[in-house]
Amino acid sequence: MLQMESSPFLQSHFASKAHTYEPNCDPSNLSQETLHHLFRVKRLRVGDLVSITDGDGRVALARVEGPLSSESRGKRGSSTSYLVRSGEEYRIISDLPKVEVALAVIDSDKVDLVVTKLTELGVSSILLFMAERSNTTHRLGEGRLRLDRLQKIAIEALSQSRGCFLPEISFVEIDFLFDNDFSFLTFDGKEFDPTARKYVVGPEGGFALSEIPLDVKRCSFAGNVLRSETAAIVASSLALFYV
Repeated sequence: MLQMESSPFLQSHFASKAHTYEPNCDPSNLSQETLHHLFRVKRLRVGDLVSITDGDGRVALARVEGPLSSESRGKRGSSTSYLVRSGEEYRIISDLPKVEVALAVIDSDKVDLVVTKLTELGVSSILLFMAERSNTTHRLGEGRLRLDRLQKIAIEALSQSRGCFLPEISFVEIDFLFDNDFSFLTFDGKEFDPTARKYVVGPEGGFALSEIPLDVKRCSFAGNVLRSETAAIVASSLALFYV
């Protein structure tokens, strides 16, 4: 749930024609790729509002001003000038808990799915690591698992879902998870605890027997065995929205 002092602004945020990300909430800093999406895909017109977030709860509104014809755009220079800040910045306050999810590297398409869905849900941190049974077609930091590519996927999901909090994506070693009070989702764990807030999802087939120490926290879901990407989404949902 989001809380904010100015409900008219909140209504404008969700009624805006588009929502996008820029670290300083500055429309003049939007990339050409983002502008192309806003003007060509979203088909912004004069007077339309765009909400811009910095990914840390700060949001500003920008309004489309000036003609949008290619002839006029050429006279005025960059199309960035058509988006002008409208009013003050506001801060969104989320009462969702801070949830961190670590995922062993699986198929890169499934990693993309997890990053997208966890961003939409509102997790605060997504950590990726290599497990013994990880899919090794792609290595962390290379190819489809480059950090900049995954961050771009998260930004796209944030814009689509009109979110205001961009999760931190990082690469870690499995030892980091042992030392930071994460709960490992395993077949033999205790009943899932939605208040733990920090979870580790293993690769397809689970963790190797000797891979995780006996004294780490373990939890599991009742019912069917879930795929890694499904387990990450379910764990996040239960932890975020547990009452």
